[in-house]
Amino acid sequence: MLFGWSLACPRLFGGFFVAILFKPPSIHMASTTGFGTALEKLKQAANLEPIKKVVPLSDGFTELEMYITPLVAAERDRARRNARAASKTKDDDSDWLIYLLVSKAKNADGSAMFAAGEIPELKTAIRAEDLDKLILVVLGSEDDEVESSTKKSQTNSAKTAGPT
Repeated sequence: MLFGWSLACPRLFGGFFVAILFKPPSIHMASTTGFGTALEKLKQAANLEPIKKVVPLSDGFTELEMYITPLVAAERDRARRNARAASKTKDDDSDWLIYLLVSKAKNADGSAMFAAGEIPELKTAIRAEDLDKLILVVLGSEDDEVESSTKKSQTNSAKTAGPT
């Protein structure tokens, strides 16, 4: 191998020995051709800007508006650590989800929607169905369901309002 070049297929042409040289493709060639590395592509595609979510509550009339940034692994891990530190027993594995909700849910101005001191009240004074909806929105798996529920409530209100 000569400076990264390999000797391939030595041939005899017209009494002369001719060597055909080729350079194997570089492993890092993709990153030097302007495509970027995989990490750069992932970071560009992440789009971690806050997204407005409107969650219809179980009473059928009330909607809660909150702003959520997409979940990243560090936030999930932090919520699990906080729940473990606050819990004296290991009986409830879902406590970290409430800590995640408290840390991720924001108002329109970017301020926290819930305080850490409100966690016991979130567990005892709110319907489990509503709390589950909020947690699912934070986890990101509620996107289509919340949007479709919002559209359904808008079409139902349009039907009940009738023509004017």
